[in-house]
Amino acid sequence: MTEEDIKRNLDRLAAQPAGQDQLARAKVLCGTSKVWNAKLSEFLATKPTRGEMVNFLENLGSEQASEQLNEKINRICGALGIEAPTGVEKLLALQIALQQDQSAALQAISNRAGAPEKASAGTGIASLATAVLLGTILSR
Repeated sequence: MTEEDIKRNLDRLAAQPAGQDQLARAKVLCGTSKVWNAKLSEFLATKPTRGEMVNFLENLGSEQASEQLNEKINRICGALGIEAPTGVEKLLALQIALQQDQSAALQAISNRAGAPEKASAGTGIASLATAVLLGTILSR
């Protein structure tokens, strides 16, 4: 099979109607969000092809990740009593969120590796960095 044949086969597959596997994945990504489910219903009304569905799923995933990150940033700022954060405060809150995610990932890896339950060195450093960033925000 030549490269040209493979491209033709992929083009034919992309032109077929969206599959049940794609619909199921979209429903999982949308979860209970009314906004995302409304976007999905509106999109499905257009009778999308498999290729169009792939693009929709990619966009939906990136929108979802962006929205979740913004929610984390707003939650951190709100917990610190910052109602209208500046760009710098949002950036520091993002750093805190990333440190928290990194700490959770390191802890999960440590637990899987059979390490004792006490905090690992990576968790201690992440906690220290988070404390420093919190101090910076609070001293503004």
